[in-house]
Amino acid sequence: MQATEAAAALDVPFRQIRAHYDDDTITVYQAYSAEIAIPALDDRYRAGYSYKDEGQSHILALKMKHEHFHQLLAAAFVTHPNHGNQLSEEEKERPVRVKWDPERTAALEPLPYRSIQIGISNPLSKKWVNEWIISIEDVRTRAMALKDALDKDMSLTLEDLVSKGLVPRENVYEVSKELQQILKMELE
Repeated sequence: MQATEAAAALDVPFRQIRAHYDDDTITVYQAYSAEIAIPALDDRYRAGYSYKDEGQSHILALKMKHEHFHQLLAAAFVTHPNHGNQLSEEEKERPVRVKWDPERTAALEPLPYRSIQIGISNPLSKKWVNEWIISIEDVRTRAMALKDALDKDMSLTLEDLVSKGLVPRENVYEVSKELQQILKMELE
């Protein structure tokens, strides 16, 4: 990571949602196995550039409306690394799990702040898949091209990668105070 990116990272809140979005939609990314991703594309975690393992060999960019993304977040509870399986009855009933994992540079170096990871349980996942996903794009090739570019030149900055079309431009995604509380964004 370049020194300017490291310095900029110091101004980022510990927990913040950053995303690629427009006026109507937000794009979320999920790694899937080929058995799941290919039929999803036909029908309508950090994945280590899709080389991590067979269960994360395809990275899909899933576009959804803001209102549906907010509904997902409103239904969430935040898990903790030391939480284990000790869930309260209220937490067990919530269909969305949120975890704040360390954010990483494009070269997979850890940054001093967190990035949201969202898990959706079965009942809500059906609604998400059947009603809320507007479009699906397989970005596996782009992820592999990103890795190749970084393998050749580790000095590439985030701006270089955006300008080459290897990563999307992500901006701060603002949410209401209520959602910030649900997501425990003020905690470190």
